[in-house]
Amino acid sequence: MKLHYESDVNQYGQNYLYTSKDNVFLALKREKDDRIGYFKQAEMTYTNEFYSGFSFQLTARRRTDESSYLIPFLRKEGDVYTPVKGFSTSAAELKLRYALMRSFSKLNGTVSPFRWMHLSLPYRILLPVRYFR
Repeated sequence: MKLHYESDVNQYGQNYLYTSKDNVFLALKREKDDRIGYFKQAEMTYTNEFYSGFSFQLTARRRTDESSYLIPFLRKEGDVYTPVKGFSTSAAELKLRYALMRSFSKLNGTVSPFRWMHLSLPYRILLPVRYFR
């Protein structure tokens, strides 16, 4: 079982593909934060593997985004835009995996899996978005 919780500032338009957002070298080129919001994310994952090669993984996650005074959130209802303080989303995920004739080989002192056949079936359910003021 794995639990993960994160509460941080979200810089809109900034996607970190090859580095972490906490990288010390990014602080050297960082400019004024005028496109920020706040988020909190919680995730729980349970994984169970069997000797037959079958495994399943259950994941539940919840994310809450809050606006800042710099970038307000607006909810569109018909032709009217209503300001909201934030919104939250929830998701549940089930992954089924079967690895036929799975064995492990030991190379250079490390154990690595050797797979003949691998089948993975992910399924995700997104729950309705909840807005709050």
